[in-house]
Amino acid sequence: MEREKVTQSQLPRAEAIDFLVFSHSADLYGAEQSLAEIVAEGVSRGYRLAVVLPREGPLADILRGHGATVFFARLHAWMGPRQGLVFGGVRLLQTVTEVRALRQLIRTLSPQFVVTNTAMLPGPAWAAARQRVNHLWIVRESLRSNTLLRSALPKDLIIRQIARRSAAVGAVSDFVAGQLVAATGAPRGLFRLYPVPRGLRNPSPDIDSGVAATPWAANDLKLLVIGGITPEKGQHEAIEAVSLALKGGASLRLTLVGKGQAKYVAALRKKIDKLGLSDRVRIHPWTDNPVKFYQASDFVIVATNNEAYGRTTAEALVAGTPVIAYGAGGTLEIVAAGGAIVTDEPTVASLADALLLAGGMTSEERSLLRADARRAGLRLLGRETQFSSLLGAATTILPTLRAAGGRDGITKDYPAGG
Repeated sequence: MEREKVTQSQLPRAEAIDFLVFSHSADLYGAEQSLAEIVAEGVSRGYRLAVVLPREGPLADILRGHGATVFFARLHAWMGPRQGLVFGGVRLLQTVTEVRALRQLIRTLSPQFVVTNTAMLPGPAWAAARQRVNHLWIVRESLRSNTLLRSALPKDLIIRQIARRSAAVGAVSDFVAGQLVAATGAPRGLFRLYPVPRGLRNPSPDIDSGVAATPWAANDLKLLVIGGITPEKGQHEAIEAVSLALKGGASLRLTLVGKGQAKYVAALRKKIDKLGLSDRVRIHPWTDNPVKFYQASDFVIVATNNEAYGRTTAEALVAGTPVIAYGAGGTLEIVAAGGAIVTDEPTVASLADALLLAGGMTSEERSLLRADARRAGLRLLGRETQFSSLLGAATTILPTLRAAGGRDGITKDYPAGG
């Protein structure tokens, strides 16, 4: 464990921490935005939260702004794209060596609960068990079906460890919960979280000068893929589907918004040039406030067949923008609320057919679908908040937490730090 030594002077002196949360990233993708929403609500309801991040980053500033204490520790994951038997074995040993320092951190902070906001990090759970502190594990990944998450350990063994080392396990979709149950039976205290985006902000004038940088014809169907630019998210398939739809007579444009591996981004640019789409497809840098992109688009494409939840899908519907999505994974649970065109199968050809269908809609049909998307977004916002789900699981284990910790509607002063 590196980066910053935790000292007693940094900690709240009068009160123990209710939730000590570990995150594998300090960026602002889906899992991190969900964590920020959990912290914001938890602190506003009077609970004391501290978060451990791998480094400084946009998430750290947001968490401090919400009133959480932020610490830094670079922890190792037991899964990753390159973690085969040898490299994965090295990473696994590194996670084991971190436990001693993590135990010291937990002993110093004395949290009521340790929470791991990803299935990627085993160290916090192992350390919490050694310290006899209740651990809650939030699984935001589709572990069994995600081929990009490799490990020296079999996936089912990892899932069994998650279940064994947790007082309760939270799943972000029925799709994820089903994978947990398939590997372990029924994990103890299995509960659902609904990562519905509640913090979408109205766009400011200085955001996204690129949305209107290249004027597009009024009759062009404006398409958007937004999020991490990785093979798992399917940007390459969206580009190929656009090419097929254009050959089929559709008039459309595609914007890819995000950041990712330089090698994959370069491959996408090469594919765009090879298919002759340089005037039809563009790549735009990531923004932490995507509302303007959603509002400037006719449809959001979700071309992944392994989405654990699909925050982009939910964001689009909350913003009132219809979705064209593969009918697979956790995405299906979100689009069940309406406002979407779902492909017959998760293939490029099927996605191209969906784009042709969308391109052939009348303006009235598109308006009706957009209204359906807005209604679907409102239904999603009616779900229980993630902090409420987490708190429900915690108070089942420790009923005194609600009385001793927070009181709904009352905000306590809590030192922001870092």
